Amino acid sequence: MRLILSALYVIWLIFFLHDQTHAKEWRGIIPLHSTRADVEKLLGPPPPPPSDGSWIYSLHAGRSIYSLDESEVYIVYANSQIPEWNDCNGRVPEGTVLSIALTPKKQMPLTALKLDHKRLQRFDGSKPRNIEYKGYLDRESGLGIRTYKGMVDEIIYLAAAKDRHVCSGYYKNLKDFIRIQWAY
Repeated sequence: MRLILSALYVIWLIFFLHDQTHAKEWRGIIPLHSTRADVEKLLGPPPPPPSDGSWIYSLHAGRSIYSLDESEVYIVYANSQIPEWNDCNGRVPEGTVLSIALTPKKQMPLTALKLDHKRLQRFDGSKPRNIEYKGYLDRESGLGIRTYKGMVDEIIYLAAAKDRHVCSGYYKNLKDFIRIQWAY
């Protein structure tokens, strides 16, 4: 009986740890595992900016921008033409997803995300500091959240800890992906 209980415990532990170290995914898209082709299969090619000037950006191979019903989505890809964005050249294929940032269109409290707060590192979510933004980071899974006055301002999907070594320069400071930076 004791041997059976020990075996069940080991099996449970394997499943628990396996689940805890997975990268977070957004709609099946996983940084450093998915590609532009995967994104475009899911969402189509990135649309041009609206002609009414309400949202201004340029299209290029290093990113895709989508405006969905629930959020604005900004996806960054490995791209040899933009080396300052990544140090992944030659290590991952061109067009590999490096990060995904979602800006919700409707306010939602952090509690709505139903996260395990024990896994989250909390920090000041702004530069300069102390302007009511909070950052939350799960280093293992690569999930980051920024809130403003308790409401989710942005959700960021980065590579999981087990994968980040491939592009260590790009992922050097995970908190900088989450912090909002104000220029005066």
